[in-house]
Order: sequence, then C-alpha cells, then structure tokens
Amino acid sequence: MSFEDNNTDGGFEKKSLMIVMAESGGGKSIRLSDIAAKALQRGKNTLYISMELSEKKIGVRIDANLMDKEVWKVPRLDKSVFDSEIEVIRKKGMGDIVIKQYPTSAASALDFRHLIDELKLKQNWVPDIVIVDYLGITAPAKPVHGANSYTQMKHVAEDLRALAIDYDVPVWSAVQVNRSAYGSSNVGLESTAESMAIVHTAEIGR
Repeated sequence: MSFEDNNTDGGFEKKSLMIVMAESGGGKSIRLSDIAAKALQRGKNTLYISMELSEKKIGVRIDANLMDKEVWKVPRLDKSVFDSEIEVIRKKGMGDIVIKQYPTSAASALDFRHLIDELKLKQNWVPDIVIVDYLGITAPAKPVHGANSYTQMKHVAEDLRALAIDYDVPVWSAVQVNRSAYGSSNVGLESTAESMAIVHTAEIGR
C-alpha cells in the first residue's frame, strides 16, 4: 500500500498539504503525475500546476499512466488510436483535468488562487485536488527581502496549506532531498533540501 493510500485517505485528505520527497531527477514529476492520474480515475477534477515541465509533457505523462503505456509510446500513437483510447477512458467516469504552466519561481499561491477563482467564474469548474510541481520552485506570496531559504520555503509551505484549507482541497507538491540522501533507501525528514520548515507544515511521503 502506498503512502498516500495508507496515510492520507487515498491521497485525498482535504485541507492538507502533502509532500513527495525525491532527489533531483528522482521522479518528483512522475510521482505527481501518477497522483493526478489516480485522482482522475476516482472522478476528481484535478488542477495540475507546473513550473518546470510544459503542459504538453505533463499531459503525456498522465495519458500514459491512464493508458498503462510507456511515456515515449504515447506521442507516437496514431491519432485515431489515441482518440479511441481516450474515449474509452472517458467512458469510465473520469474526472476532468486542467494543466497550467507558470515560469519557474515566478508564481505563488496568490496566482494559483486567482487561477482557481477564474476557472470557477468563467468555466464553472472547481478542482477537487490541486497538484503543484513543485514547492521548491514556487515563490512566496509575500516575498521577504533578504530572507534565507528556511524562511522563504516556510512561507511557501504555509501559503499552499492555507490554499488547501480555504478551498477545501488536498494539495500535493514535492521537495528535493539534500545531497546526503542521494541514492539512499532510507530518506528521513532531515533530508529535505529546501527547508526543515516544510516538514513542520506538511505531510511527507517518499
């Protein structure tokens, strides 16, 4: 049983900020894409916010997960085959997804709140789960000049948790572990690269 299944109501505990930990290139976005696919399969409207990969790449990863195919195979599918498989998926009662990319380190929880409000106002669309890829490259809502990384990441974690509470949704994100944890099979809370303040605010999964 995975961390999200065992500890967080299947990964959908409302009003909570939940965090995946991994080294650089260790699969943070892949894990978050897996969580998005699971949400869709459970009929959840899913908002995926990326500040690293493009909307297209995130979409391909989620499609690959839903189709149970390797990621590299999805872009090579004939359009008719792709459309047919997507239609089969939709008939299973999937949720809807919105994927939005922001520039790295240039968007904060204030931007995410504006996006959620805009989607509700213009499209009558409300997310059941929000995924932010990822916390370490999210800007604080109220930047503090001269603040160290501990303070900056503390603010970001608190911003995302406040968003989860105010919009009554689970928020998933990720952090990068420090160098001492690279290649380790026993990653602890002390291994968080950005800030120990994050672990004081969120649930941590590995």
